[in-house]
Amino acid sequence: MLRTQTLAALTLVVAGLSTTPGLTAQADPGHPADGSDIVSAAGQRVDAEVLHRVADELDQSVAEVTEVLETDPTARVLDGQLLHRDVFEPPTSADSEPAVRAAAPLSQTFRLHSRPGAKRTIYLDFDGERVCDTGWSQNRLTRCFNAPAFDTDGRAGFSAGERRVVQSTWKRVSEDYAPFAVDITTEPPSTQAITRSTRADKRFGVHAVITPSNSIRNAVCGGPGCGGVAFVDVFDRPKANRLRTFWVFPREVGNQPRRIADIASHEAGHTLGLSHDGTDTRAYANGHGIWAPLMGSSNRQLTQWSRGEYVKADNHENDLSIIASHGAPRVHDDHADRDRRATALRSGKARSGVISTRNDVDVFRIRTTCRAKLKVRARNASQSPNLDIRLTLVNKAGKVIARRNPRSAASGTARGLDASYAGKTRAGVYFARVDGVGARDPKTTGYSDYASLGNYRITLGSRCGS
Repeated sequence: MLRTQTLAALTLVVAGLSTTPGLTAQADPGHPADGSDIVSAAGQRVDAEVLHRVADELDQSVAEVTEVLETDPTARVLDGQLLHRDVFEPPTSADSEPAVRAAAPLSQTFRLHSRPGAKRTIYLDFDGERVCDTGWSQNRLTRCFNAPAFDTDGRAGFSAGERRVVQSTWKRVSEDYAPFAVDITTEPPSTQAITRSTRADKRFGVHAVITPSNSIRNAVCGGPGCGGVAFVDVFDRPKANRLRTFWVFPREVGNQPRRIADIASHEAGHTLGLSHDGTDTRAYANGHGIWAPLMGSSNRQLTQWSRGEYVKADNHENDLSIIASHGAPRVHDDHADRDRRATALRSGKARSGVISTRNDVDVFRIRTTCRAKLKVRARNASQSPNLDIRLTLVNKAGKVIARRNPRSAASGTARGLDASYAGKTRAGVYFARVDGVGARDPKTTGYSDYASLGNYRITLGSRCGS
């Protein structure tokens, strides 16, 4: 569709997550696309002069911009720019989460890094920020926004519970971006780590301000119901430094870390050039079973990047390729996929890895010295994993001894994503292969292996392993 192609190419677009439910796309084919005035699906009248100016800004035809405005109810024009006020499902009573565990000592909450030393950065800023002279200030009376820190109890400072929410959100966003060489951090980076002056500058990123402020939400996102807002396709654009800040409003999703993380990952995805995943009748797809696309909107437990394999998808863009080509390159393969170059796995010493592409297979070499029970376990990220693991055990001759791929849950919580093997083996050399798989049919209650990617840990238990 032209709408999908246009949204993927936007440069000065604003995209926001709204908790206003029930918006559906309704095209009005009666309006001409030759530059005449139009009425958008949101009910906004856009005159011909403004329409041409928006098209020029986006380097698109008037017909393409017209289609976006007439079919997408989240699309609007403001100050000659195209923006989106997106749908994001509000929390429900059934959506409450158990107490979250800290991913690190609480004293380290504002010094967390997913990939220290990476040249790309997504900064999750929970501790308050004064935001001045950004794109959010243009054509507005407010030059600066004083964003208060994340807060759930109305008290100054960060309680242990608030620190756990910060850590949990960071952990979940880090998992969404695990296949990419980008550092998700809660520690304030240097200015040089975010801004980009020329294409020769290889160190840059974006800044997410996560704040409970209703006044800022109203100013930058139009009012209650907005969960987040970001400029689109600015991540790697030189001299787009006034556009690198985006906003997340956690109160709109009940301060739940899984939902805050979904918004932060979604908005960062917009800065990396991604458009929305919808259907032929909904501006945002809300998924099925346990699965939903990250660029859609849902309460579901397993959210992944998508290429529109679900039923009635209106967007078939390749999220993973777009992210990689818009500033966040893929990580290098950390473990070989051939037996002869396998990583040694020893009893009692866990190995960590990342499945970074659908074709990535990580191989580990196991050597046993007696006949005994062998236990191999591949475990996912502890919070919001994107990876559905298959574990295969083969002998030195390449014969498959066992395949383990528990069937993930079709509804409710995201269960069945880990894999393990336990059985007696003779002395010898074996290889454990880890890869990501899908489950069921992506057009019903399942998902493919397209974005079954992420972190894992593999352990060996054997009294005679070496």
